[in-house]
Amino acid sequence: MSGPNGSNGTPAALQWGGRFEQPPDPVLLAFGSSLEDDLVLAPFDVLCSQAHVDALRGGKIVDETKAASLQRALAQVASEVTSGTFAAWARAGGAEDVHGAIDARVRELCDDGAGDWLHAGRSRNDQVATTLSLYARQRARAGAAASIALARHLVRLASEEFVEGTLLAAVTHWQPAQPVSLAFWLMAAAEPFVRSARRFTGVANDAARSCALGSAALAGSTLPLARHAAAQRLGFQAPSRNALDAVGTRDNLLDVAQAYVRVVLDASRIAADLIVWATPAYGYVRLGDASSTGSSLMPQKRNPDPF
Repeated sequence: MSGPNGSNGTPAALQWGGRFEQPPDPVLLAFGSSLEDDLVLAPFDVLCSQAHVDALRGGKIVDETKAASLQRALAQVASEVTSGTFAAWARAGGAEDVHGAIDARVRELCDDGAGDWLHAGRSRNDQVATTLSLYARQRARAGAAASIALARHLVRLASEEFVEGTLLAAVTHWQPAQPVSLAFWLMAAAEPFVRSARRFTGVANDAARSCALGSAALAGSTLPLARHAAAQRLGFQAPSRNALDAVGTRDNLLDVAQAYVRVVLDASRIAADLIVWATPAYGYVRLGDASSTGSSLMPQKRNPDPF
């Protein structure tokens, strides 16, 4: 297989290379390449492209034959993304980014010329904005699922400890304050993850509200794209209302990043307690070998490094 820039490095192989007579300097392409950062977006970009084909077909911009050819090629790319062969192909060809690499691979797979239609009526601006929304939505859903699993696990432990009746000294300023049950502490540890699950779910819902696809570079496309068909395929409530805003905002990414930062902070509070509890002064817990490290000089040490 040739790389995404083609065997002869022609400008036409680049998504933006149509007006150029000479290819860019390879050093320039390497300097501007975001491929290694973008590869995580590959499965979402394939979904975005599949929806764009629906929009092209729905707007009668491509016929059923071309649409079917494009969808077959995109299904092949999706398989290659899963197997890992697509990443190797994109790297070998010096792809500028994952979006252009997928476009080039589709052109290569479509021996009937249908690949030339994949980017019709679309800009990398609306393509990237849509792909990032899909990524943010998936990461938010994953965060919600992990938070719920953690909360449920802590509640199960609390139920067991409620029967055992284990007591400990709750502290303020690391000074013993009031006696509490371990079950009470475990339930306190679960509550932040319940809130986190709600926060992640809210982010996922926000990321599914509007679909930027069809916004093109900043003011919409001149082609009659079936935007509702694309939005429906991708699970969005509706197409975005304002193209300029849709391609310029990164709210979904900021929201999911904040949600992850907050849940990590909640987890760090639990970790801080366990670190202190593992000290001889407290002696509440003894960490197992699987969750401890030692000292190269002092064999008596059992360090709570993971926490």
